Amino acid sequence: MPKTLTAAGVLLLSAALLQPVPADAWSRKGHVLIIRSAVKLLADDAATPAELRTLLLEGIGDPAKLDALEAFVLAEPYGSTQGPLAAGLEQFSFRPDELGSKHSRVAAFDNTEDRLHYLDLELFHPDPERRGYAPDGSNRPRPADLPRDWHDGRYAKAGLLPFRVEQVYANLVRSLAAGTSAEEAWLWMGFLSHYASDTFQPFHSTVNYDGLQCPVNLAREKEARYNLHFEFEDRIFSDESPEIRALLPEFWKQYRDTLGDTLTAGATRPAARLDPYASTLEALFDGYELLPVLCRAGADALKGPAFDRRAWFAHAEDLDGHRLSVARLQGQRMALATLAVRNLLRQAWDDAKRSRS
Repeated sequence: MPKTLTAAGVLLLSAALLQPVPADAWSRKGHVLIIRSAVKLLADDAATPAELRTLLLEGIGDPAKLDALEAFVLAEPYGSTQGPLAAGLEQFSFRPDELGSKHSRVAAFDNTEDRLHYLDLELFHPDPERRGYAPDGSNRPRPADLPRDWHDGRYAKAGLLPFRVEQVYANLVRSLAAGTSAEEAWLWMGFLSHYASDTFQPFHSTVNYDGLQCPVNLAREKEARYNLHFEFEDRIFSDESPEIRALLPEFWKQYRDTLGDTLTAGATRPAARLDPYASTLEALFDGYELLPVLCRAGADALKGPAFDRRAWFAHAEDLDGHRLSVARLQGQRMALATLAVRNLLRQAWDDAKRSRS
């Protein structure tokens, strides 16, 4: 790359950076962590049917990876997941992002793959004047404002994530019931892991998907505005500088503790049946509540001319009685995604068994 750009080149680059782009939600490494962890939770659960445990372990490839999650997060180089992923669950858990970047057509929804990874909630506000992002979160609609019908024309623009989770879940149940092949089951398991995990990324719930509408960005010149989405995605993994590596243990502790707290607080599976659509919508609404926090973290990181990533991840606020830094908050959201994947996979197996009987 040349060391300098012409004025025209700067304008073109700035325009490209500001265009909507498919977002990976949790990056390759994040999606691999989630599917590995979900499989481990199921494999270690004595209540998991032996046939399901075998299918999952075969789909993950080397079972030793399940006992090395801490090393995977804290020590394994980010680049280790940037090449081809292991065939099976890991490969399929990231495949939707590869298809999204190509805008692959999905006939079931008469739309393209990239539209299946998010849902811009504000576009369903009853007041047309409030269908944009408000920094205080006040333009969030009510769940009842969203019709459970993907044919509603607003979804073509707003995104179709809850309907994709519902569809993929149904496909997984049919595949498990038919017993067509392990490969087909792994595909739908991996896809379900991907889309269900995407619902826990706060920036996948809003028209402010890149953080450019946060107050700190609106106060800056357009060419100086900074995309915050990618900072709450893979930077905790991909930035291998010493100051960010030092924050990884915070992420890991929160991730591990959230899994432990949730599993020891009650049953290993929800007492009530999970509705794939409704549980997805709930995760999106919960994540939306965190957007003001991430905007304020961005303000901390953009106090100077350059983005201060350490200030971003160190920004902390009191949330539900706990002091959480952005690093910890990311660990919490990814852990909740892991639990959702674990629960949906087990429930799909049970649904398939009932449909065969």
